[in-house]
Amino acid sequence: MHRNASTQLHIAMLIAIALVVIVGATTTVAQERELLVPRPQSEMTIAELSEEVYDEVKSLHAFEAMPLPDSPERRRTLEIRLDEKTINLLKNIMSLSQRVLAKPEDAPERATLRQLVQARGIEIEQTLVLRFASLTERLNQSLARQASLSGAALLSEESLGELLDGQRLQYLSLASELALLMKTLELEETDLRKKVISTLTYFGDEMMGLVHLHRHGLSMLSARSAADGTDADLLQAARFESERLELATKRLRKVVTQLELLGGDTLEMRRTLIEERRGLALTLVDTAVINVLYAEISGEVRDWLSVRGIGAAISFVLFVVIVIISRALSRIAKRLAARALRNAEESVSQLLRETLISMAGTVVFLTGMLVALSQIGISVTPLIAGLGVIGFIVGFALQDTLANFASGAMILAYRPFDTGDFISAADVEGEVRKMNLVNTTIVTVDNRVLI
Repeated sequence: MHRNASTQLHIAMLIAIALVVIVGATTTVAQERELLVPRPQSEMTIAELSEEVYDEVKSLHAFEAMPLPDSPERRRTLEIRLDEKTINLLKNIMSLSQRVLAKPEDAPERATLRQLVQARGIEIEQTLVLRFASLTERLNQSLARQASLSGAALLSEESLGELLDGQRLQYLSLASELALLMKTLELEETDLRKKVISTLTYFGDEMMGLVHLHRHGLSMLSARSAADGTDADLLQAARFESERLELATKRLRKVVTQLELLGGDTLEMRRTLIEERRGLALTLVDTAVINVLYAEISGEVRDWLSVRGIGAAISFVLFVVIVIISRALSRIAKRLAARALRNAEESVSQLLRETLISMAGTVVFLTGMLVALSQIGISVTPLIAGLGVIGFIVGFALQDTLANFASGAMILAYRPFDTGDFISAADVEGEVRKMNLVNTTIVTVDNRVLI
């Protein structure tokens, strides 16, 4: 393992032990602790939490003292475990510090904590820096190995890389907490805060790059799967890109949280998150983000208008003109059909005459609408195919209504009766007052209206 980092870590452990002893001197430590079901830290007293930190320090010290194995794979495993134990210990130290800070201003523990952090805070900072550098080096080595692997070995190495990257972010979060702790204790933390902000910003830029990369990959795969949606390789690659995109977005959100606590610039990162969420989250939006988004949208609108604005305006005007002309032509077609059928009044039934007049106007108007839609870039062929499918579905759902429609068509064809005729059907007698393809209206001798 990295012995330089280990040396600094020993200093940090001494700080933890000192903190435990000092805090423990002012409280009563419980003699017995539950081992089977660990208690949440929120339910522990400061003394109990101090004792837990003390045990973790001893465990980590014993872990570091163990000899290193010869196997590179085993070494990597133990390095991961070392970072896990170190992160957990530092988290508990920060938690213990927060519990001390919750005490009154004049509590002796607060003064002791301030003296301790003032004297040894630089060692904790160096430990965080060295462990982060170690993780970055091992992550780069893992990424280099991935280039020559495939199959299960590649998946295993990718899993290792994701784990190392996650631990890097945890160390950055701990560094943020240390900077905030020093600020709360009114200690000089300008250099540490600047370093943490710089490193977090760089990490956030890396996550933004991954978000853009995986989003572009998903777009490419989506375009290809549109042509062949059954390709198993494409589907697997899409799942991979989606998982990586979700992970990068999650980590970027954590970076934004830490940077905002430290007062860092998160404008670009929040904009990336908003674009990824395809919507506005109140926690991500402020005046600066709104101004940037407004400027981008305005620029895109201006670019679109300069390139396609005139053509779009002409197409829209043509669409409106064609619709108006189609409406007028449909009325003219109805009048012409009515005039043509007026001369054949005896040979054409009233129902057929009304149907033909209505169909003449409808056909002309629908034809005009199809021409108008083609002017604004809407393909007519898929639209007609879609209408055919919808017609089949609607026809299946409205079988009874269509049966009546078929009956009306038979009446139209064979003309058994017409408007004004007196008929008798199903024990009902009356005069036919109105007819269409769906129903017939009859007025009985006692002035009842039946449909």
